[in-house]
Amino acid sequence: KQWYQRRVAITAGEARKMADIQERLIFSSSVKPFPIKEGDRVLVHEGSLYKLDKKKKHKVYAMLFTDLLLLTKEVGQHLKVVQDPMFLSQIMIQDFNCDDGTEFHITVVATLPAEGDKVIHGDT
Repeated sequence: KQWYQRRVAITAGEARKMADIQERLIFSSSVKPFPIKEGDRVLVHEGSLYKLDKKKKHKVYAMLFTDLLLLTKEVGQHLKVVQDPMFLSQIMIQDFNCDDGTEFHITVVATLPAEGDKVIHGDT
């Protein structure tokens, strides 16, 4: 599957939503802070997922933007960024062969394989 970006004019509502997200973000010590409000980036979809890491499931709150995927954890009213953003131009997404169709594999192709393999299970 491939992701395509297109330039769009950002509406006032989208600008407010991006400002709200920026205010809610806090960064873990392992993640370098970055501005979420950049260029024509807008939020496409958000929701809870389960990330499988070393055979343990961790609930994360994912935000899919027009150019990146951001994994966070909800901490009160804040969203703690738990890993560096995954730019869509640098990842591959593959479906798993599972009965309910909710599992997929994300591979970050711009980093070493040991750092890049991530498995996420969607919340149904």
